[in-house]
Amino acid sequence: MQLLSYCTILELYEHISSFLNCNFMFIVCVCSKKTRTACSTDCTYYSEADLADHGSFTSEIWNLQALHDVGIDGRGTTIAIVDSGISYIHPAFKNRILAVKNFVRDEADDRDCVIDSDGHGSLCAGIAAGSSFYCPTSESPDSRCMKIPPGVAPGSKIIACKVVKTSDGTVDSDAFVESLLWLKKMHTSGKYHINVISISLSSTFYHQPRASVISELTAAGVIVVSCASNVGRLLRQPISFPGRLGHVLCVGAHDGNGKPTSFSPVGRELDFLCPGEDIWGPGCGTEGPFVMDCASGTSCATPGLAGLVCLVLNAVDRMCKKNPSKFTIGSKSLLEHVHNVWVMRELLKEMSSSPGHHSDKIGYGSLDPRRLLLRSDEEIMRVIDGLIEDE
Repeated sequence: MQLLSYCTILELYEHISSFLNCNFMFIVCVCSKKTRTACSTDCTYYSEADLADHGSFTSEIWNLQALHDVGIDGRGTTIAIVDSGISYIHPAFKNRILAVKNFVRDEADDRDCVIDSDGHGSLCAGIAAGSSFYCPTSESPDSRCMKIPPGVAPGSKIIACKVVKTSDGTVDSDAFVESLLWLKKMHTSGKYHINVISISLSSTFYHQPRASVISELTAAGVIVVSCASNVGRLLRQPISFPGRLGHVLCVGAHDGNGKPTSFSPVGRELDFLCPGEDIWGPGCGTEGPFVMDCASGTSCATPGLAGLVCLVLNAVDRMCKKNPSKFTIGSKSLLEHVHNVWVMRELLKEMSSSPGHHSDKIGYGSLDPRRLLLRSDEEIMRVIDGLIEDE
């Protein structure tokens, strides 16, 4: 018998409510959290072996250290996390946060109200772009001797938008749209150059204002990445919005062996599978500076892909800076061309296990970033050049 997580039940309830004309708008598409470790409220510490027994880090599953060592770590990019806030006191985010803003109605928009009392937003931000840090262990509770691996793109800057209500974990649709409009304004005004938006939230409802602003963001060169849902095959239309939109990268989840998880949904809109079972990341900001969560869900897979998009942009930016005149197509630089969701999807397919075949179950499959990003500049240039017609 398949056990349903609390959030999966909410997703099913939302689906049913659509037939009853209920106004149940947006929920967090997450995760069942399994373990809280490092420094929790009772100051219980765990060993490195305990961490390995309970879960994995996305950056280690993808063996990204070789890329980070040569400077492909997301530097020069900015990722926006639209979620439940962020634990800005956590060492994973030290000197990493560019901006925070609370969009929840009836909650003050100040720094204290953006702190993540749920842990979901912090987990996603850490998977995408958290820094490595040292924390205490059960063997040495008085010293920071255990190194926690970084997120996928530890060189990226983070913008945290809080849209999840502290009271019940749901998202007001107006708050969600307002966060996207604010991100568009910040991007188009030049105040912040936002490269990627990671959305680990979902709804079975199509919402025109939300879809419109996402379309405007992608037209402005922002790559939007969204979770698929956690309902597996339980619904007739298991892929949720905004992941069902064609100009959004839609992410399912695979386990530690690269196989689709039981909760990862099927559908033609699915693009890729990323690590989403028993994934470690920073935890709730109200329970101490070293809290780590281990969770499962397409919510955990989505920030992994968002971070990977930052690595691709970082790699192409390095190429352009080395030789600007060489790495151009028509009148645009290679980097300008890559800020396009269709081009990015094709580049990610170069890393995938099934680049030439799409299936409803796995999309284009699981990813190994090294398949593309460890190639020479000239090889990467040839791939991109093959996708774009000269002006």
